[in-house]
Amino acid sequence: MAIFFKLVFITLTIAFFGGVYGLINLKRLRTSFKWLTVYLLFSVLAQVLGYFVGQGLGSNQIYFIVVSPFYYLLVYLIFANFTKNKRILAINNILFAIGALFLFVFLAIDIHAGNTSDKSVSICNFLYSLASFIFFFDMLKAPIKKSPLKTPEFYFLFGFLFYHSAVIFFQAADALFVNEFNKLSLNYLHVAMLIIYYCTLSASLVVENKNNRLNGS
Repeated sequence: MAIFFKLVFITLTIAFFGGVYGLINLKRLRTSFKWLTVYLLFSVLAQVLGYFVGQGLGSNQIYFIVVSPFYYLLVYLIFANFTKNKRILAINNILFAIGALFLFVFLAIDIHAGNTSDKSVSICNFLYSLASFIFFFDMLKAPIKKSPLKTPEFYFLFGFLFYHSAVIFFQAADALFVNEFNKLSLNYLHVAMLIIYYCTLSASLVVENKNNRLNGS
């Protein structure tokens, strides 16, 4: 388990330094990437506080139920400022509005039950994956003027689509892995995916800052 906690520490460290990098260069970032900076820093803070809440109270399930809407709002603000395409933004707003209704219903059920369920988490992961796919498709439709590797949107959308779609399969696989060894292996794989996730999100901030600096923004 010591290795597992070290991996978790590495994951949070990547997210923290990515958020700090974005914060230092905040003036050069577009609005969606400013919200991404807030999202990274909030993720670190929420996870660290969640650990201490769990240590102090014996459970942090209610804490993460309360925190979930803030995660949802930050992700919405990232996508809501991601493009100037009014049609895509309208679709995005409808998706997040419908998702919010389901999310709050299931969160209310979770609060009443006193624990978290997979339903609220599944809704968020499905919605984030779908939104990422829609924006990715819209980006690929536009004329390619430079390498995707020089585009901050590519890193962000790849990270979101990769991680949140994979988590959906993880939740399904979790029910199949009944013994402790398989569940532990799944946890290690999950943390490895989180490392990739935060690396790509941080990379998007680096590329965004570099592009805007070269353009004199």
